[in-house]
Amino acid sequence: MTGSAGTGQLTSLAFRRDRVMLPACVWGIVAVLAITARDLKVLYPTPAMRLAVATSAGENPALRFLLGRLNGTSVGAFLAARWGVWGSAAAVLLTIFIVVRHTRADEEAGRLELVGSAAVGRQAPLIAALLTAVTANMAISLLTCLWLPRSRCPSPGAGWRSPAWPPSAPS
Repeated sequence: MTGSAGTGQLTSLAFRRDRVMLPACVWGIVAVLAITARDLKVLYPTPAMRLAVATSAGENPALRFLLGRLNGTSVGAFLAARWGVWGSAAAVLLTIFIVVRHTRADEEAGRLELVGSAAVGRQAPLIAALLTAVTANMAISLLTCLWLPRSRCPSPGAGWRSPAWPPSAPS
């Protein structure tokens, strides 16, 4: 028996146990992204307003630390600056919660000893938890990539660095 024997069955069990929680968390994270993009479009509708905010945010060291440098003045650039930090933090927390739930929490509850009495490899619970977490993160990424074009967020700034940044002085 190899160390990863039974990984498929444990992964299937993890998805069955998290059949409500996992989709709710994934859709929740993507929904927060959608709400943030909509709010940014409402709060900063004109390029001049976004340029003023980008200039003041670039001069503030605390905002530069929290959000990083903006890659343009589009709504997509603002979304990438805000979502790049907080969305990544939400995905990391989701990953931690999934892995802990299917490894340490199962060990504390005594389920791993019960599972370990069957033909299951020593690393199978950890591999199954990591596969579950990777699948959740891939779903978040896929839904985000599918949603951004539908929200009409411009790709320069959101997806890649805008060639016109930093902006030139208005003439």
